[in-house]
Amino acid sequence: MFFASYLYDRVTYSLRLGLVSKEPKTIEELLQIGDDIKFSDVEKLLEEEAERFRTDTGEGELVKEKIMDLDVEELDPLRRGEVLQELLAEKYPTIRWNFKWSNYIVVGVPDGITKDFVYEFKTTSSRFLYNYIKPVALAQADLYGYFFRRQRKRVQIHIVEEKLTETFESNIDVDNALYVLDSFRKVDEGQEPKPPKEWKCRSCEFRDTCPLYMQRFK
Repeated sequence: MFFASYLYDRVTYSLRLGLVSKEPKTIEELLQIGDDIKFSDVEKLLEEEAERFRTDTGEGELVKEKIMDLDVEELDPLRRGEVLQELLAEKYPTIRWNFKWSNYIVVGVPDGITKDFVYEFKTTSSRFLYNYIKPVALAQADLYGYFFRRQRKRVQIHIVEEKLTETFESNIDVDNALYVLDSFRKVDEGQEPKPPKEWKCRSCEFRDTCPLYMQRFK
């Protein structure tokens, strides 16, 4: 899925930027499309998205009206998060792009990007879970800010049981972004990851194949 999005963006953006002069005949030629896209080109594409955002016909409001009738409490957590984001999140233009870091390609699409900050919105059911999702949301915003070269982040977390949205604004923590990336690299290279909180394992879809779960409970 991630490779598909990576390839799709490189081909699509290259076409939009006028960087493709002939149809690729081999896999190698296909994979080379996008090599000459610069960050300034990504900024240009983002500005095009921002212009479309400014001239939006109001379709988003029509969608919002339709989902207002849904009983949010009856939805599964993933679907509930999607609905609440559509209803409650601030609206900014955004773009998906990929960045090379070490031996990896990192694909990212913030919930919003302005000239000054990246925006991230999350939902959680309770104040208890909020304490766990907050550092995740901040780290994700730091990663977006690091790769998209923004100086600040704006993070919002909606707590369902309180019907309250907490908002945080601060400078991008580059050290935190690099720490997260380096931690991922170490685990990918074989370092055993830190186990999650025990209660998270109870409903985890991977628990029957997870060696950490096996060590802890069996």
